[in-house]
Amino acid sequence: LTYARIGEPEPHKHGVRPDIIVHQRGKRQNLLIVEAKKQGEGVADTEAKLRAATGQGDALNYGFGVLVILPTRDRPVICNWFQRGQQIENSTGTANT
Repeated sequence: LTYARIGEPEPHKHGVRPDIIVHQRGKRQNLLIVEAKKQGEGVADTEAKLRAATGQGDALNYGFGVLVILPTRDRPVICNWFQRGQQIENSTGTANT
């Protein structure tokens, strides 16, 4: 992810390429980072990235992160929520197709 912040001439480079981000424009306030993965595809690595992106010492400092684990077959959708570098909740639901 490469971007230039308002008022700064040089773009910032981070190793994070999230699926969805929510932030407040014009301010250094990153609200939410969302990653979606199929079940079994790099989930542990993605969880580590979300811990880092929501950690206090990270330059991005997202308020919340969520990993949406998409089911294969008739399994539930799993959402792992992160805040301050820690997993705070694990929720499941059904995918209606």
